[in-house]
Amino acid sequence: MPDNTPKPMGSCPYCAEEISLEAYLCKHCESSLSSFPKEALCVNHKYELGKCLKCGVTSPNAPKYKAMRQELRVKKAAENSTPPEASVIWSAKPVIPQKKKRRIWPWILGAFVVLPIFAGYRDLTPAEMVAREQHKAERATEKVKEEQESTAKKAARDNEVKEIVWVEKGKDAVKARLKDSDSAQFKDVYFSRGKDNIPMTCGQVNSKNSFGGFAGFQHFVSGGSSDLTFLETETEDFAKVWNRLCTK
Repeated sequence: MPDNTPKPMGSCPYCAEEISLEAYLCKHCESSLSSFPKEALCVNHKYELGKCLKCGVTSPNAPKYKAMRQELRVKKAAENSTPPEASVIWSAKPVIPQKKKRRIWPWILGAFVVLPIFAGYRDLTPAEMVAREQHKAERATEKVKEEQESTAKKAARDNEVKEIVWVEKGKDAVKARLKDSDSAQFKDVYFSRGKDNIPMTCGQVNSKNSFGGFAGFQHFVSGGSSDLTFLETETEDFAKVWNRLCTK
């Protein structure tokens, strides 16, 4: 008599279709099931006296096999959904990135510039080498000397500008001491440091007096302010002041 006892059924871990727990190959997706135990194929365990009536497992590992089945289904779905173009690209040989082409002409130009220099040194005799080094040292000394001269000239120009500014300041201080500053006339004005190395403005000035006539030129010495300005007609022993502060 034929065996009408229903066979225990489970589900394929790849496609989730119903299959026999005794199957070695899924009849739906043709995936191999030989590496899976029965408890991995059994979906709903039915325990009686500590044993599943469907797959015969005695200790359930449902969380473990559930996660494994979920991972296999996702992997299978991704494989089935891969478009033909992607599979072709995946199976093709990996694309090797091309190396960036380097320009050769800078190296060639550098060779034309550097090689003659080395060739020139190679053809020199020891005496010529010494002469060349001496020439370099002399040129370096000349360059330092030129820089020093340039610095000295710049300092001299700066001092000249400062002296001009100081002279104008002294003339303004002299005008402040005059009765009619608008009529002031200057001559022989110069900058001097005198014997005490004190900056002074020296010269002669003429201006109108209270009667509206020019009083005549007189010498003056100015330190840049009205208090430090000395007029010849207003200062006793002016000659001593002049000789001490305005002697060139």
